[in-house]
Amino acid sequence: MKSQTESMAVKPKTNKTAQLKKRSDAELGLTLLAHIEGQLNRADSKAQFTLTANTLLIASATLLNNGVAATVLDYSAPPLSRAAGISAILMFITLLFSTVYSLLAVMPKLTLPAKDRNVFFFGAIMRTDEKTFIERIRKTEAKEFDDMVLSETYALAGIAQQKFLHIKHSHQFLLVAVALWAVMQLLIMIQK
Repeated sequence: MKSQTESMAVKPKTNKTAQLKKRSDAELGLTLLAHIEGQLNRADSKAQFTLTANTLLIASATLLNNGVAATVLDYSAPPLSRAAGISAILMFITLLFSTVYSLLAVMPKLTLPAKDRNVFFFGAIMRTDEKTFIERIRKTEAKEFDDMVLSETYALAGIAQQKFLHIKHSHQFLLVAVALWAVMQLLIMIQK
């Protein structure tokens, strides 16, 4: 009798442990998903900062360098003036590349593979009507939810990686543009 009672007492604990593990798996998946979404927000913030810096540098370069192309093409102009003009043109080009990469980082990526069954992917949600979506949620098993969360986390991690790669390139071009701006300013000071 004792062994039956003990085995019945153990069963609920094992069941409870499995339930706790399932809950912690789901919580882990949701925590990972929230973390990746935070990374995406960081990437967008960095890209917006870079866009602001690019805009300010382009505006200042435009205001300060009227007639740069004419100076570069004028072979009778002093060599330092022509070098400053070339630096200004190169700075403008690198700022354009930096701006393009910043814009690529903040543009939403909507070319994800079709995930009609993943209730965490907004595209799948919007491809179904509300009633079907609600029924799908109610019929989904816990393991299937875990798989969906992890699948969405993986997809978002890929998007975050691409965003940070674009930001890296944007920052590299921005640094080159700042260096060219410094060279241009130095050449202008020497010329005077």
